[in-house]
Amino acid sequence: MTGLILAIASLLFVLATWKRWLKTALRQAVPDRLVGFALSMTAGLGLAIAAFFSEPGVIGGSLAAVAAFMSLFWLLATAAGKQKTGAPKIVVGQPLPAYTALNEDGSSFDSQSLAGAPYLLKFFRGHW
Repeated sequence: MTGLILAIASLLFVLATWKRWLKTALRQAVPDRLVGFALSMTAGLGLAIAAFFSEPGVIGGSLAAVAAFMSLFWLLATAAGKQKTGAPKIVVGQPLPAYTALNEDGSSFDSQSLAGAPYLLKFFRGHW
C-alpha cells in the first residue's frame, strides 16, 4: 500500500510541476535559471523510484513509471535544449544593422533605403 501512495504522490507532484512549467512557457516567461523546476522534477523522480522499491503493485508501478518518464523527459529535454541568452542584437534607439531581405512579392529590400526616415521594425517569431 505504501508503494501505491508513493506512486500517486509522485505522479501528482510531477503533473503539478509540468502544469506550472507549461503556464510559464506559454507566457514566454521562462526564467534563466531553472533550478526550481529541476529540483521539483528530481523530487518527483525520487518519489517514483521510492515507489518502485516499496512494491507498488501493477497500478502503482504504472503510475510511478509514468511519473518517472515525465520527469526524466523534462530533465533530459531541458538539459539538451539549453537556449543561449545574451544581450539583444537590436536595441531601440540604436542604428539599424544593414541587411537585405526579400519582400512578400519576391523583390529585394535593402535596409539602407530607410536611412533618414522614421520606421517601425517588427519581428515575428512563428510557433508552428
